[in-house]
This record gives sequence, structure tokens and C-alpha cells, in this order.
Amino acid sequence: MLLMVMIAVGASLTMAQMAGAASDLVDTDVPTERLMREWESAARMNDIRVTAIAKSFDAGVLTMLKPEIASSSARISEIESMMRKLDADSDSIAVLERINAARANMSAARKKTIEFKDQNLQEEALQAYEQEYRPAFKTYIEAVMQGVKFHSGHVERVVSEFKKDYQQGMILLVGGSLVAVLLGIGFAWVVVRSITAPLHRAIDAAKRVAAGDLDVNVESRSNDEAGQLLNTLRMMIESLRSTVSSVRSVADSITTASAEVATGNQDLS
Repeated sequence: MLLMVMIAVGASLTMAQMAGAASDLVDTDVPTERLMREWESAARMNDIRVTAIAKSFDAGVLTMLKPEIASSSARISEIESMMRKLDADSDSIAVLERINAARANMSAARKKTIEFKDQNLQEEALQAYEQEYRPAFKTYIEAVMQGVKFHSGHVERVVSEFKKDYQQGMILLVGGSLVAVLLGIGFAWVVVRSITAPLHRAIDAAKRVAAGDLDVNVESRSNDEAGQLLNTLRMMIESLRSTVSSVRSVADSITTASAEVATGNQDLS
């Protein structure tokens, strides 16, 4: 019974850990990882737009793409705010800070490039793009990719731990149940043995008594039903011994008296 309680408690603790891990995975880890991937996608799309603006001689390209760049940048800021609310872990915040530092440098270089294009300074815009924006964006996107890797790795670790907890829980449950069954079988065997062994002794003693053997020794120190049966059988055998002894004594007395009477009759004759 105690073992079953321990198994149940262990299984409950394991399930509680799994429930907590699953909750974190669904509510925090997976959404954060998806937001980080969306951030990377938006950053790369803006890079394509900036490249098109810097290298195009068509003023219409700037007019068309500039609002899209602003919209994607606003979405990235929203993503950052959402990530800070979802995951306030110090490591996650440190990742965001590194990305934001690189993003600030990239945004300054991008702004400079677009301002030159607004002023129709094509050569200056292209120079700012090549010498300032490209290196800044490379550093920025590498930081973003490190963020994706960080959160993806965290999700993988949580899933791995979830699987490990599940396997440990199953091993505990199945193994504990098997041990409980084996112990139950062993206990049942001991109980049956404690009952059948005295019964076999009682049956053997009864058979020997029925065959005329009153030298059977039946002893039991147990106070259970089987022990009481053996003790009763012992008392019965002892009573039979006493009765047989008395009968033999009377028979011997009768035999002696008969012999004496016969001897007296011979003397009289």
C-alpha cells in the first residue's frame, strides 16, 4: 500500500513538472521563437527595400518603398515589446539588448542613405549604403540570427526535457507497478504458505493417527486459526494416548486377574 502511494506521488510530481514545461512551451517559448523568426524576416525584407532604393535611379522606388520600410520597422518594434513581456529572463533580455544596439547603428546608416536619396544625391547615397549601411546591417542580422538560434535552442531543450520527464514518468509508473505486483504476489505466496503448511501438517498427523500411530508430535506456536487447529489436534492425540494407555492398563489388569483366577482353580482341583 505504501509503495503504491509512493508511486502515485512520484507520478503526480512528474506529471506536474511536465504540465509546467508544456505550459511554458505553449505560452512563452514557442511564441517567442516565432516572433524572433518574424523579426528576422522583416529585417531581411527591409534590407531588400533599402538596397533597391540605394541602387535605383527611379524616384518612384523611394516613394513606394519608404512607407513599407517604416511599417516593417514599426512591426519590429512591436515584436520587441511583445518579446520583453513574454520572456523577462535575463538571458533573453541580454539577447534583445545586443540586437537593439546593432539595430540602432543599422537604422542610423539606413536613415543617412535614404536622406541622400531624398536629396537626389545618388553618389553619396550609394557610398553611404556600401560603406556604412552594409556593414551595419551585417552586424545587425547576425545578432538577429543569434537571437533566433538562442530561442530555437531553448525550445529544443524544453522539448527534450519534456520527453525525458515523460520517459522517466513512464518508467517510474510501469516499474513501480511491476514491483508492486511482484511484492503482492510474494506477499500472497507467504500468506497462502502460512495457511497451507499447517493444514498439510494437520492432515499428515490425522492420517498417521488414523493408521494407529499415536507417536505423532504436533506443535504450533501460532495463535491464528491454523495454529489453533494444530493445537487442538495435538490435544486430541494426547487424549487418545491417555485413553489408549488407560485401556491397556485395564486390559493388563484383567489379564493378570484372569491368570490368577485360573491358577487358583487349578490349585483347588
